[in-house]
Amino acid sequence: MDWALQDRSCGTSKIVSPTLDSLEKLFQIQIQNLISKRYPDAAGMSEEEFLLYVSPLKNKLAISKRLAGPGLNFVVIIPESFVSIPKQISLLNSGIEPVANRSNSVCNDDMSGLTTPRTPYLAIDVQTKSEVQSGSPRQSLRRLQRAGRCGLTVAEGIAVVLHFPNTLSRSCFDLLGSRSMEDFPYLCRRTNGQIDLGFGDPDDADPRWVAASCYARLAA
Repeated sequence: MDWALQDRSCGTSKIVSPTLDSLEKLFQIQIQNLISKRYPDAAGMSEEEFLLYVSPLKNKLAISKRLAGPGLNFVVIIPESFVSIPKQISLLNSGIEPVANRSNSVCNDDMSGLTTPRTPYLAIDVQTKSEVQSGSPRQSLRRLQRAGRCGLTVAEGIAVVLHFPNTLSRSCFDLLGSRSMEDFPYLCRRTNGQIDLGFGDPDDADPRWVAASCYARLAA
């Protein structure tokens, strides 16, 4: 099933498409990242059971190749229905000496009205650099929607940092696909390396932060 999948035209801009072989290697690296972070255990599954859910996503790589844009070609996402957000944050921070978290809020990926797959899926053309905010989270969300893009959910932001840790080295991610009451969630990295999930006012602007987004979501 294809989520938010559209035909795409790159106009006069030429985007170099990766080879299918390179995408398959990247896919295997991301699967191994999930296994090494003990996602199967967190989902209450054996490694073999876990692979039954994530391995079929490999069949979507050809579509991912066709939709290649300037961002990360794809990111393997484990939804909140498989592993809770607090647990995913703890897996992300495993091996790091913890310090107190700034927020005890609970985030629900579906509270914003955005529907995402309930089983593992791919987020396509994930951008974490070119979508720097020019206004508040609410304004950034409207800008993304006009561009035909979706703000990332908390689960998607966690996956991006898990597979591509350097993307969160100098800024915070606003995750505009999720909501906690009226506040928008964000991810930040502390100086000790710990990843924090926090929540901010939708009308507060900080030009240093990134409104992370994707172009499409593909489920098996």
